[in-house]
Amino acid sequence: ELVVYGMNKPSVLFYANRYAWNVFHPDAASDLRLQALLDSKERHFVITRVNLMPRFKTMSHFFIVEQRGGYLLASNQADDVR
Repeated sequence: ELVVYGMNKPSVLFYANRYAWNVFHPDAASDLRLQALLDSKERHFVITRVNLMPRFKTMSHFFIVEQRGGYLLASNQADDVR
């Protein structure tokens, strides 16, 4: 599953060609739902902005895959995803 966190970018869904869980306004409740997804055994990807990184510092199973131009892609699985 794809999670678009803290940004309103409809083009992400278009180019990903898949459903995504969108969180435009991150808050404590959204952080708890995200942590539940990250803790699951299924692979999840998170697309977010780099400036939101402080929110993820305390989350377990949040591994940065790539970072470019103010955005980052993370996964709940640490193994190589390329």
